[in-house]
Amino acid sequence: MIRPRNTNTLAGNVPPKANLGDFRGLAGGLIGLNSSSMIDGEDFDGAKACKDSKVCNMLTMQEFHRRYHEETGITFVVSDPSLTKSRVYWSWNKNSASFENQLSQEANDESKARKVWELSEKLVGLA
Repeated sequence: MIRPRNTNTLAGNVPPKANLGDFRGLAGGLIGLNSSSMIDGEDFDGAKACKDSKVCNMLTMQEFHRRYHEETGITFVVSDPSLTKSRVYWSWNKNSASFENQLSQEANDESKARKVWELSEKLVGLA
């Protein structure tokens, strides 16, 4: 039986969580095996795509921090000069007060951060 991947939160279903899997969708796209729309190799799901892209952005910032923060002192990636801690997911509440948000286990996975970086290098022709 095939189950639809799209969910309806109004009907009480929980939208899918971000899950990058083993990157087979992204890696396959890089070598011309464009058999999937999603990074994890599955069929397209809009809500999951949005969450996956946010996790990829967080992983990229984690890898920027790991590679360049100590040498440069750059805070990744915040434009507010009062937020000086790097490798943090900053959020703001209704009063516009900033606070450090907890990273998910997947967004804090160093091996996945390296993999996103490496695949991105290949995508833009740097590897």
